[in-house]
Amino acid sequence: MLRVAAKSVHALFYVAIIAMAASGIGMLSLSGAAGIIFDPGAVALPDFWKYAPRVPHAIGARALLALLLLHVGGALFYPFIMRDRIFARMGIGL
Repeated sequence: MLRVAAKSVHALFYVAIIAMAASGIGMLSLSGAAGIIFDPGAVALPDFWKYAPRVPHAIGARALLALLLLHVGGALFYPFIMRDRIFARMGIGL
């Protein structure tokens, strides 16, 4: 069961990262911010809240944070609960 959870979290990391990139590119193209970002004389970015890809982008950001917490929790589960010395085998003293 732990192996399935680990593989699921890793797969969801990839899904969330690709979704974040796609929605970010969508916001850049719809808002015209790409030209502003690469223009050294530009002053302000557009209001991204006006563009639809902001919703999946915000959901993806929260998903990435949740996955990061699950990943760290899983990494700390092994040495402190399972006591399997995984970090010692990796050369990390904990």
